[in-house]
Amino acid sequence: MDNPTITLPCPRNEHPLYRREYRVATPSIEKFWEVVLECLKKRIPGAMIYAKPRFGKTHAIQYIRLLLEKTYPNLPTYHIQASYKTGTSEGAFFSHLMAAVHVPIIGNMPNITKRMRLKAKILEHVQQSGGNWAVFFCDEAQRYSKHEYEWLRDLHDDLNQHNVRLFVFLVGQPQLLTQKMRFRDSGDEQIVMRFMVDELQFRGILTVEDMATCLCGYDETIYPEGSGWSFTRYYYPRAFDAGYRLANYAAVLWQAFKKIHDDHGLPGKIEIPMDYFSRAIEYLLLEAGLEDQEQLPIGPQQMAEAVIASRYVEAFRAYSGGVSQSQGWRL
Repeated sequence: MDNPTITLPCPRNEHPLYRREYRVATPSIEKFWEVVLECLKKRIPGAMIYAKPRFGKTHAIQYIRLLLEKTYPNLPTYHIQASYKTGTSEGAFFSHLMAAVHVPIIGNMPNITKRMRLKAKILEHVQQSGGNWAVFFCDEAQRYSKHEYEWLRDLHDDLNQHNVRLFVFLVGQPQLLTQKMRFRDSGDEQIVMRFMVDELQFRGILTVEDMATCLCGYDETIYPEGSGWSFTRYYYPRAFDAGYRLANYAAVLWQAFKKIHDDHGLPGKIEIPMDYFSRAIEYLLLEAGLEDQEQLPIGPQQMAEAVIASRYVEAFRAYSGGVSQSQGWRL
């Protein structure tokens, strides 16, 4: 709750947590980052990262792009959201890439012109960066058809002719694995070898240690930058200054999720999607209505309320028709 004796560094409605516009590190993001670094350092042209729905894939892409911006300043990176469609069109595919790369489409452009303008804009960005790399993050990549993978491969080869390396990270649902096997069995090794050799399963929160890592993000992420105000401190400054840290209560929150998981008879081992974990924390910081004091009263009851507010059980049950003990969440 608001404390009138403390001056906050920014208005409530401008805080990224209030606006749900923030990113915190997770163990899976750290593994994703390791894959990206390995590909860049060893010049591996791409990899596939797959996860079940609501596990934080898009959030991870945004976070990884920020890390790349700090690690490789000026490196051109693009977030491409594959769209659902009932057919495959070369023109529509390249229009989509052009939008992600910020290439204007003027009138009824022929497909060859779209290809040329897209390539020219990427080359321009690379030249401005002073390097010879560019990175695509293709979100929901399981929606791509064989033709679209081939057009992506053509772009990769076209840029290579200009001594520019395009790294492609396919991020999507587990259907990506099915695509990989189908391409391999049909003899389309050029797609597999180019973009699908390395793979990473992006997981939810699996352990208390995972949860503590995620909670540290709220305790340590500063906004505004350089202000010294972490997310936890912003919402509970008195408690924070007295030593309260969300990460110290990882076991309590984990037990709250586990108890509700078990009490509702949800099958499989507990694996908490990032979406529902973050909703629980947002409830504690934004909606629980707790009075900010040195001994902050966040215990098992408040943690249980946060898990209920996250809609974790309802979301799990939405998939329950296809859940098995071994598989957990089913798509």
